Amino acid sequence: MPPAFGNWGNGSHAHLISAYLAQTKKINVTPVAYRGEAPMLQDLASIIGQLQQLACIGQRQRVSRRAVREQVQRMQLHAGVAQ
Repeated sequence: MPPAFGNWGNGSHAHLISAYLAQTKKINVTPVAYRGEAPMLQDLASIIGQLQQLACIGQRQRVSRRAVREQVQRMQLHAGVAQ
């Protein structure tokens, strides 16, 4: 699954710069267009919070890589990232 990057709309600075970097570095990425910067930042903050929770759980108990990968996939599905 190629990595995804969020931007606040097609043609925005973030979209164009990310597409340029992906093209020059020959990286296959999935663009995720949001309806503005605020919704994108809200999802980003939510994902960061969930990853911090996973890190805390991992410190308390040993978490398998498979469990972490499954949780990240669930977060991506929730965020609307194409598989």
